[in-house]
Amino acid sequence: MEVSQRTMGLWVVAGCGILACAVHAALPIITLVVRGVRAVVHLKSRDSLKNRAPDGWGQYTPKPGDIIVSTPSKSGTTAVLHMCHQLRVDGAPPTFMSQSEVIRWPELEYKLGLWDDINFPDELMPRIFKSHLEYDGLPENTKATKKIYMTRHPYDKLLSTCHFFPQILGLKYNDIAPKKLVHLLLAIGLRNTIKDLAQWWQHRHDSDVLFCFFDELVENREQLIQRVASFMDIPTSDELVHTVHQQTSHAEMGSPENAPKFDDHSIINTFAELGGWEGPSKHGKAARGSSGIKVRAGGGQGSRQKNREYIFWLAQKIIDWSWQRYITDPFGFADYHAMRVAWATELATAAKPHTD
Repeated sequence: MEVSQRTMGLWVVAGCGILACAVHAALPIITLVVRGVRAVVHLKSRDSLKNRAPDGWGQYTPKPGDIIVSTPSKSGTTAVLHMCHQLRVDGAPPTFMSQSEVIRWPELEYKLGLWDDINFPDELMPRIFKSHLEYDGLPENTKATKKIYMTRHPYDKLLSTCHFFPQILGLKYNDIAPKKLVHLLLAIGLRNTIKDLAQWWQHRHDSDVLFCFFDELVENREQLIQRVASFMDIPTSDELVHTVHQQTSHAEMGSPENAPKFDDHSIINTFAELGGWEGPSKHGKAARGSSGIKVRAGGGQGSRQKNREYIFWLAQKIIDWSWQRYITDPFGFADYHAMRVAWATELATAAKPHTD
């Protein structure tokens, strides 16, 4: 059947229109990738940073009482760091403008040139360090240091990451399309997170490891505070636990006056400078009003089954496959909830007084 020139023309116009719509829809994710690559390239080309070690852990000098909060990203790191800090200052009101003033992040802040020395002055004790390194990735000089690990439901972590990382690069999650592709890429990355969880699970009873679930922040924070304080060798009282409980609530940390303190604005603005876009904050103050970048409105929730509805089905399959391979097969936990129940049972058993 012969196709007329008019029909062919219509098909060409329609095809161009579809292609233009696809490119327009994908433009934010293209921008996301380009900005990220540009920031990394500029970082590597900075003369002042060329001779720096890959991270600051090489100059880390362990001291008694040191704490490393080593959790996957978007899994409660900021809240646990704040909890540790408030315990060590006996619940005194926070005086810092940015959490990074009182807590070091050796693998990133040193490389960005924000600190020349990752070690603290002696008056800020015990020292608290932040890390997103996996268990096997922690340097040898940290092996004897106390470490707090917190895990989160993979679905919740994926969605939280979706909202967070675009903002580092000057975008918003709702502007990113196609979201299915973002979900797929993050689900593939979660494979390593779940594999790392298996490593921490095997070390959960080590004397230098405190193993936690994100849901404890939401459902039983007082007990978590007591566990953290005991791990840090900090004596507590009902008053201190109550104070820190209030200070580490999502409502308190996410309030308009406090949210900017947890946004790592020095890091985000450095990336913005390197990548050539306007950072989300200026002069150390958030430019986003009452909604923080890290402690955001609507965030800070425990594991929610309904989050499955928002995740691309193929991304779910990838996450579930990783869980099957690294958790179910070796340990027998069919899902995240089963692992939580087993851990809660272990804690309850350990808390019971022993009788002869």
